[in-house]
Parts: sequence; C-alpha cells; structure tokens
Amino acid sequence: MKKGISLVLAAAMAAASFTACGTDSEGEPDTQPETAMTEGRFLWGKSGTPMIVIDSTGPCTISTDDDAMFSEFTDGDLISLEFDGMIAESYPGQIHNVYDADLLEEGDITDIDKNTLDSLIEMGHRDPEENSPKIITDKGIFFRTAEGNPAMVMDSEVPIEIITDDAALMAIFDSFEEGDLILIEYTGMMTRSYPAQITGILNTEYIGDGDISSIDEFAYESIIKFGWIEE
Repeated sequence: MKKGISLVLAAAMAAASFTACGTDSEGEPDTQPETAMTEGRFLWGKSGTPMIVIDSTGPCTISTDDDAMFSEFTDGDLISLEFDGMIAESYPGQIHNVYDADLLEEGDITDIDKNTLDSLIEMGHRDPEENSPKIITDKGIFFRTAEGNPAMVMDSEVPIEIITDDAALMAIFDSFEEGDLILIEYTGMMTRSYPAQITGILNTEYIGDGDISSIDEFAYESIIKFGWIEE
C-alpha cells in the first residue's frame, strides 16, 4: 500500500523551540520563518547524504543547499540542528529547510544504536563497512606531561595528550623515552581543543630514536606554556 507522506511539526521534541511570525515596526508581516531546534547524532548516508538520529524520532535525512554546513562532522557526533520544524513521516524521516547546524560533542559510530544502523543498511542508506569505527594510524615524537601522562607531538607541530586506562598500553608507553618516535593506532577520537586529546587507543609501538627539540617552535612553546615540560 502506498503510504502518503505527511508533514508534522517537531513540537513533541523536548529540545524544540519555535519563533512565530509577527509584524515588523511598520506593521508589515514579518517574513522570518518559524524555526525549531533539535539534537541528535550525526550520520553520513550513502552518496554523502547527511543524516541525524534523534532519540524521539529516529533517523532522518537532511536536505540543505549549503554543502559546507556538515563538512566537519563525523559519524556519531552530537549536533544541534535548526530547521523549519517539519519532519516527513517516512523511514528514514526527512528534514528540509535546514538553517544551521552546530557541533555539541564529538562522537563515534558506536554512539548510535546498532539496531538503527542495521535498519539503515537493510534499506540501502548505509554500507555495512561504514558502521565500524575508523582506525587511524599516526606517528609523532613522544614525551610525558607534567602529570606523567603519555603525549606526543604529531607531525612535529601538534601536541596531543594520549588518554587510556589500558594497563598493557600504559606499560608500553612507560617504556618509551622522551624524544622517541612512536606510532599509535586509535579509533579517530580526537578533541578539537589545543592541545588536543586522543582516546580510543588501540595500539602503540616504538619506531626509532628522535629528539624533542626537533619539533616545531610554536608547538614547543605551547608545551612549555601548558606546563607539560620545563624549558
């Protein structure tokens, strides 16, 4: 049976808020559209289609004329979305007339319910291999923070603190000497702060000898400024 698609207001969403149309100072109708705000986990669909998984609504495709609006988001990021408040009652839902999107919290594909991901695969909106955490490999010059936490300067210019509770991994980091060139594998969880932090560490290994003084001057000054090492 062909199911008609109707549009419904997203007023039931706890995070939704609306701006009603009114009149301007000259008594003319105000053309400002009604808007709603909602939050959910971002997801890339097939062919680069942006999607959002909302707790109260489920997965929805997103339509926008601004291709750059979602370019910095990755699967699992928690985002806020400003749109016209209308969601098509289909599966996945459809959100049109999106005005803005902001990152609230970095995430990973594992932050999205597996049943939701499986249903999107069955309907052809995702490929199975896309639903696994992406493993990233990077190398850099090793050092320790003032608190003794493992850290590295990636590509000789980006200082990064390495966060892990894995005792076996910490034992390997403890075996490294300051200045060693090391490699790490992780699931892509890096904060957008400065200095950055990396979580989701899977593995690390020694590559060769290095020299902490060979890193970029700005990165070196930053490490000193944050009290990670002494000048």
